[in-house]
Amino acid sequence: MAITYFPATVDRAAADPISVSAGLTVTRDVRLRSVPGRRVRGVVRDETGETAAGVSVHLENQTVVTGANGIFEFVTRDGEWRLTGTRKDADIERRGITAVLVWGPMPFVTATQADRLIPRPMSKL
Repeated sequence: MAITYFPATVDRAAADPISVSAGLTVTRDVRLRSVPGRRVRGVVRDETGETAAGVSVHLENQTVVTGANGIFEFVTRDGEWRLTGTRKDADIERRGITAVLVWGPMPFVTATQADRLIPRPMSKL
């Protein structure tokens, strides 16, 4: 499912504004768009290559926290997205960031980095 903007676009930049004034009723038809859902899955690993639990992974407007196996999963639509992971260990916040391209009939994500998201101390960013 994708957010649909007026009149019938999933691209916010292509949306038409709807003007409203206090005390007036404005009626507009919004045609919802159906777009293919794409599954994005992965495993978060730490600096040593071990799976990382307790990492908040964020894609678009979705956030999940990894379990002991480090696995995360999202459903999104085609596009280029920023995938981030954060975890706080005592006084150190670790972060990993990568761009992912979700496109076409492929059931996988092509990442601009290696196939793992590695949390790093903030001082190394």
